[in-house]
Amino acid sequence: MPHARIHYIDHSYSPEDHLARVLDVNPDIYGISFASPFAELACRMVRAVKARRPGIRVVCGGPHPTVDPAAVLLSSGADYCCLGEGERTLPELVASIASDTNPSSIAGLVSRGDDGTMAFAPPRDPVLTLDELPLPAWDLVDFRRYSGATVSRGTWSTAITASRGCLWNCTFCSNPVWRLRRPLLRVRSPSQVAREVEILYSYGVREIYIRSDEMNADIDWAVEVFSRLAALAHRDLYFQCNVRAEPMTARLADAMRRAQCWLCYVGVESASQRVLNGVRKGITLEGIHTCVRLLKESGIDVYAFMMLYNVWEDHNLLRTESTSEVLASLRFILSLRRMGLVDFMSWGFATPYPGSDLHRVCVKYNLIRHVCPGSTHVPTPHDMTLRLPGIPTYMMVLTRALGLLLQGFLSWRAPESYRTGSLLKNLRHTAYKLRCIVRPS
Repeated sequence: MPHARIHYIDHSYSPEDHLARVLDVNPDIYGISFASPFAELACRMVRAVKARRPGIRVVCGGPHPTVDPAAVLLSSGADYCCLGEGERTLPELVASIASDTNPSSIAGLVSRGDDGTMAFAPPRDPVLTLDELPLPAWDLVDFRRYSGATVSRGTWSTAITASRGCLWNCTFCSNPVWRLRRPLLRVRSPSQVAREVEILYSYGVREIYIRSDEMNADIDWAVEVFSRLAALAHRDLYFQCNVRAEPMTARLADAMRRAQCWLCYVGVESASQRVLNGVRKGITLEGIHTCVRLLKESGIDVYAFMMLYNVWEDHNLLRTESTSEVLASLRFILSLRRMGLVDFMSWGFATPYPGSDLHRVCVKYNLIRHVCPGSTHVPTPHDMTLRLPGIPTYMMVLTRALGLLLQGFLSWRAPESYRTGSLLKNLRHTAYKLRCIVRPS
């Protein structure tokens, strides 16, 4: 493959400055990766690049182009979409463009011809051994330009992944990037995770959010990962991670504590077992209690993710989470806080991301508000996206406001185990959600 120069444009640029940077570099290839909530902005940026530099080849990647590549190519005017993992697809595409050959047969690629026709190459198998992939080019990142995690102890902070995929299949999760092929879960070796952490530490990073879907899918592996991180013996380095409520063991919680993992995000979603079963969460209320208790007994703070007004289908019948169940869920979190078992929480409406079973159900029953044909706009959990039968809009607004107040209360009452800047960032995030309440839906 020919030598290629890479210019990284970080998040801090405004859309106008981002475009100006692209035009200044004038690359042969412009790559942009995005999730569904940012699809509209990303497609707008691609159109602007193409309008000013038609000769630049544009390739889109990430979760949303994987879910709906045809719509992305049609809306944005991009030339290619990488489906799923792009670490091997993209170098082959670059080599093909450099050698002026037709890349349309490259596995994992969708190409758009000059006449608008689409060519779908065969899918690419996932990378089974993640250690074979090179580590990210962290030397291209200026960590000072990032605000870091909303809640943190150390600065600077960043995120890594220790695994890819998920063994579970919740209805609200749009996880097609990792579910294209089996195995559904692949993990990096604990030694390589520790190696990447050591590199980040040498660059001045002092907090790392391990953003794998869940760190406790394989308990033995997770214990070994945190044991390797503890062995680095950096007393000023802290970790956060995601865990499922089940399975959780005292052995894992202890290993996390010894590695200075001080915060765990737990997807509680609802305090109704009926709802948890309906959305195929695969956890129980008893399991939630056990998980947060084990974490707190090891001195680890708990951040609960909550999801309001879940929707699912049962034997071809539409099911919805009732307002009474939503309010019971908020009371459940408040009771856990009173018992000292939860420190933070966030809330959001169930959001029908493309590719999820939730999206299929919402389309089938015409639940999505303001659907514009051909639009790339995808709502966020802050938006009141759904029209639910029997649940008036004012009640959804009220419960959203109550969830916001509870989130703000927990932020205000949070333990003084992290710096003041984290509290301010969390309150600013809460203020953003307040704007979502008062704006029209």
